[in-house]
Amino acid sequence: MARSSQTEGDGPRIAQEQIRVLYRHYPLLLLVNTLLLLAMMLVFRERAGSLPLGAWAALFTLVLGMRHLSYRGFCRGNGTPAAVWGRRFIAWTALTGLFWGLGAAWLHGPSAAEERYFILFVLMGLGAGAFTSLTAWLPAFLAFVVPAIAPLALVLLFTHGGQDRVLGAICLIYIAGLGFFGRNLSAVLRESLELRFRNLSLVGELRYQKAQAERANRNKSRFLSAASHDLRQPLHALSLFIESLRNANRQPELEPTLRNAEASAAGLRDLFNRLLDISRLDAGALKPAIADFHLQPLFRRLDLDCRPMAAERGLSLEIAEGDHWVRSDPLLLEQILRNLLGNALRYTTEGRVSLRSLEGPEGIVLEVADTGCGIPAERQKEIFGEFVKLDAGAGDGRAGLGLGLAIVERMANLLGHPLQLVSTPGRGSVFSLTVPPGRAGAGSAPQTTAGPGHELAGLRILVVEDDPEVAEATATLLRGWGCIPGIADSADHAVAACTEDGAPDLILSDHRLQGAASGVEVVLEARRRLRRDLPAAIITGDTDPAVVPEVKAAGLPLLRKPVQPAALRALVRNLTRRYG
Repeated sequence: MARSSQTEGDGPRIAQEQIRVLYRHYPLLLLVNTLLLLAMMLVFRERAGSLPLGAWAALFTLVLGMRHLSYRGFCRGNGTPAAVWGRRFIAWTALTGLFWGLGAAWLHGPSAAEERYFILFVLMGLGAGAFTSLTAWLPAFLAFVVPAIAPLALVLLFTHGGQDRVLGAICLIYIAGLGFFGRNLSAVLRESLELRFRNLSLVGELRYQKAQAERANRNKSRFLSAASHDLRQPLHALSLFIESLRNANRQPELEPTLRNAEASAAGLRDLFNRLLDISRLDAGALKPAIADFHLQPLFRRLDLDCRPMAAERGLSLEIAEGDHWVRSDPLLLEQILRNLLGNALRYTTEGRVSLRSLEGPEGIVLEVADTGCGIPAERQKEIFGEFVKLDAGAGDGRAGLGLGLAIVERMANLLGHPLQLVSTPGRGSVFSLTVPPGRAGAGSAPQTTAGPGHELAGLRILVVEDDPEVAEATATLLRGWGCIPGIADSADHAVAACTEDGAPDLILSDHRLQGAASGVEVVLEARRRLRRDLPAAIITGDTDPAVVPEVKAAGLPLLRKPVQPAALRALVRNLTRRYG
């Protein structure tokens, strides 16, 4: 029923296309008719002076000329409906066929045998030509073939005898055969047009649905990007307040509560970071910074960060030395491996989790293996989707957010690193990432953060932040470290605080401030006023892709909210050490 209704809906378009095909063949039809008319005049030149033959040729030429004018009108496209052009084409085609038929019947009578066969040859050729050029629309085909051949067939049948009657019967059979095969060919052509328009409709619908899906995906990414900044602000403040409480706490019985609060804040922070990663990957805002680097510092960092979780779950963590140079984005590659290791530790209840690098035929292969629950074959593609969680294996009852492997796959695709999974339920899984080999000594490995021991007491730090809660949380944490914080809630107040008498030792600024000014502009103006390279960093929850190039161009460190207190402390230490 649906197919029938769709065909009926495409009926006018199909008829219009059939008529367009007829007119597209017209120039060739005009040429053939003109040449055959000249040939007839040449063969019957002995009678060319006779008035009937001359009149027939003149009128035929007039018909062809009028038909050509009709064709020119169709090409100009004056807005006349296609059905009208179709009727005009049938009328002129029928008149052309009638002139051929009447002329052939009249010339056949007094002609010699050779001339008779020539007339039959011309008519049969015209019928065959019409079969190839007019069957796009069956009425036009029949309107030419019947009047072009039937008059001679009737003359042969009813006014002659013997062999001529046989020829007349053959002509009628020829008309019937042309009609039968022409009908079949016309049906085939119409079905092909129906299929074409049906496919065009499907393609149009597919494009529409694809555009809708892409629009929804962009809207989701924009929502996550816009909501991320406002949601990160209170979470950032919460993390700093919890750290301040731990520093000031003198009651051991509160430690479990503080640890739980810290774990909850870390879970929220992880969720926001993963949502941000997904939105940036979908929006195409994440651009790889490809470099050659050695794997050893990266593997050591992962070992240091993942060993506590492995110990807590009673697992053996085996991370190799990583004695290879690779070419990739160091930060994105670290996040891929960190997600794979975190996933392996979460879904392994006993045994071991390992990370190693080895040389493969197409590059350096990084393998993360575990002895966990394994992944059924039918779910091995599904697990790379967003918010997909396995039903078993997380011994601590935490199945994760279902975003880790989705981020892994998209980052691997972004970097062009093939990702493979081999897993056996009940025995474990092996994730393999193939990375191009790097050039030894071509780049430097990512640096680790500065260790403890750098004195922060008495350090004057200007916090430029227009969110009161975040500003107070940062200042409270800095006081706990022995620093002397100052708060500026706008760019003007921040610049005004940068005087020779009370200049800060360091600036920690949000990027998005009240008004049109940014944190980068605040830092640059403060440095201009003080005439020195004042240490500074940008701490922001802004997900605008333009932020990173702007901060990088100014040569400033960038931290994304919510910031872990340890990362903030390491940043302050590194800045004071770098600028002395």
